[in-house]
Amino acid sequence: AQLLYQSGKKAKASAFLEQSLVNAPNNKRMRLQYARFLADSDLEGAHQQLSILSQQYPNDPELIYSLALASKGLKKHDEAVELFTQLTRYPRTAYAAHYELGLLAEENNNIEAVLVHYRQVHSGSKFLPAAVRLSRFMTNHDQLDDARLYLQKLRLDHPQQASALYQIESELLAEQQLLREAYDMLSKAILREPNNIQLLYTRSLLSERQNDFARSEQDLRTILQQDANNAMALNALGYTLTVHTDRYEEAHKLILRALELNPGDPATIDSLGWVSYRLGKYDEAIKYLRDALSKLPDPEVAAHLGEVLWVTGQHDEAMSIWKKVLANDPDNSTILETMERLTNGITGQ
Repeated sequence: AQLLYQSGKKAKASAFLEQSLVNAPNNKRMRLQYARFLADSDLEGAHQQLSILSQQYPNDPELIYSLALASKGLKKHDEAVELFTQLTRYPRTAYAAHYELGLLAEENNNIEAVLVHYRQVHSGSKFLPAAVRLSRFMTNHDQLDDARLYLQKLRLDHPQQASALYQIESELLAEQQLLREAYDMLSKAILREPNNIQLLYTRSLLSERQNDFARSEQDLRTILQQDANNAMALNALGYTLTVHTDRYEEAHKLILRALELNPGDPATIDSLGWVSYRLGKYDEAIKYLRDALSKLPDPEVAAHLGEVLWVTGQHDEAMSIWKKVLANDPDNSTILETMERLTNGITGQ
């Protein structure tokens, strides 16, 4: 069955297992594999198979967890809540189950249940996602100060996760446009871990948002001193130099190196297209930006491609690209600013 499935004959693989289960209805491994095959295209069918398994093996938390996820996917809310609640009694699945219960409570805007369940995630792979979701939920309900107190308590209780929790709080503040406070929060974390690449990178982005390009460059170069082949930092530094300085040749080299290390990355291809435009290499710029937009249909990439097309006289295509973005997002400031700047008021026509 696995060979059939891997060769692309998924329907035959499922049919083969279905027939085999007629002769071996209690074969756990075979029925579980059948459920996994069905999950790709027939979640209801997978749910039925998992229900059979959970009846055959009522004390297997992994099976119950899989059934709970299938119930959630099928919008069987009450059943999913019941199953995840059952899983909170098993040490191996308790934290993940509380996290899923928190997600379900969010869907119903059940504030009390959200607070209870996310707070029960004390460790494991869902610990940080729970901290993110609970702090954002509280902030969205006008409880920013409470969210910050919650994150501060987590740092005290889980010092090994302090840096990640500092970053979560800084991102929360940045989302509320409290950029100075977010910067200061990251700086505290960097004092604890001066070589933490993720913290340095995030602080560089905050510096750029505050128009402090020198500090942004400083943090990115600190990263590159530790890891000269960090493609993320190379691209970010190259793009920052492109947008905020006239050091285009230096930026071009940095971005080319980033693309060598991370070939095919659409964000880096967009950067390469934009710096090529700044260098006056319009044909190259259009080629790269078309490629980037095909891989990443992002408004900023669309704005870049449209601008180069406009400057090279291809006004109809530029306008078509911009209008396609505005059809889905009429108030997109990146596109509107680009159009206004280049068309000198045509946006109102």
